[in-house]
Amino acid sequence: MQLTVRPTEKGRADSGLAVIDRESMAEIGVERGDYVLVEGPGSEPGSNPGLNDGGEGASAVAMVWPGERRAGKRGEIHVDGHLRRAIGAGVDDRVTVERTTPSDAQEIEIALPADIGLDGNLGLRFRDELADRALVNGQVLAVSLGFGSVSGPSGNSIPITITDTDPSGTVVVREWTDVTVSPAVADLPAGGPVAYEDVGGLDSEIERLRELLELPMRHPGLFDILGISPPKGVLLHGPPGTGKTLLARAFIDETGFSCRAVPGPELVSAYYGDPLY
Repeated sequence: MQLTVRPTEKGRADSGLAVIDRESMAEIGVERGDYVLVEGPGSEPGSNPGLNDGGEGASAVAMVWPGERRAGKRGEIHVDGHLRRAIGAGVDDRVTVERTTPSDAQEIEIALPADIGLDGNLGLRFRDELADRALVNGQVLAVSLGFGSVSGPSGNSIPITITDTDPSGTVVVREWTDVTVSPAVADLPAGGPVAYEDVGGLDSEIERLRELLELPMRHPGLFDILGISPPKGVLLHGPPGTGKTLLARAFIDETGFSCRAVPGPELVSAYYGDPLY
């Protein structure tokens, strides 16, 4: 079944849940607590290749949770930023969702970012955090660990990559699953990407930013059809601490578009004719 991707609620970020309306759940044939395989848009028309970290047709597994159907909201799947990036999908993309029956994992191997330091053997801690989570080889997800367990710029939540599972295919981590940390490092920043769910209290600003920037960059043909020119930029203003930088980071990480930060002093000079660096 094809569903439209939407951000999840703030409290469900990093939970591994896929929130789907009950009518769509019935059509897929799942109930609360079942698992679904979510396949990204891959190379379908309209998809954004920059988002597809896992390659074309990447997939991930999530536990189903029923959502309240609101007017016009049928046919949506609400997932967090980590799962969206794992399947290479952005908000409003169409993804394929189907029921899956995972096997119990006997063993899984995970890889951590390069700049994360561990205190002791955290295999048991990772297993506790991943308990009842469904996953597939290559999937990236976030894990929260207690204070003193990790060292690095990530704080308590770190992204991990599943590098191997036994058996192969879709598995669920159980209380007896053996979790090992791979000596290889994952090509991920320790802090992980910033998702729209990480930006609190700016829902209307996020929608406005997506309308002004994401829509014309992902679907430029719409503006040719309408015969109008898309906006050339957006100026975010407000007092310090209101979320301007976090909102910009979330937009960049969610869309996969390239960005270059230019400090203000590089744009102007106190002396006429001075070169700019």
